[in-house]
Amino acid sequence: MNLFGLKQLADSSPLLNEIAAVYCQMPTDWGARDVPSGCVERVRRSIRRSIRAETGVVYACIAGDDVLTGFVWAVCSRSRAHVKGLWVRADKRRSGMGSHLLQAAEKWARAKGATDITAHVHYLNAVMLLVAFKLDYVPGFVDIGKPLD
Repeated sequence: MNLFGLKQLADSSPLLNEIAAVYCQMPTDWGARDVPSGCVERVRRSIRRSIRAETGVVYACIAGDDVLTGFVWAVCSRSRAHVKGLWVRADKRRSGMGSHLLQAAEKWARAKGATDITAHVHYLNAVMLLVAFKLDYVPGFVDIGKPLD
């Protein structure tokens, strides 16, 4: 049973524009982010290329009349898969949707021959860390940084 309206998207899906826009608004430093000029078009092209080359997949959760409620974008190269983006609409968080999306990406990655999967998660994103730990992800590298002002 498909509880969240999960669909694997084709490279021609009109939802890719919305997904690219959401992706471009995802914080890189867990704070406010201005969307760089041309970001949405670049990301949409990148998603489409990965789907066409069968090195990437996008699963979307869709409610009602094509209302996007969540997505995962994953890519696979040789034996390693990587989650490029995972997003769940605020009113759908803590419903299990994020886990469902992540598990769909894992299943796809296994079918592509991947032996492991990675994701970058900000240390303040407690919900995503909880989801990842529940699904047996373990911490790897930690990025550190500081502004050079």
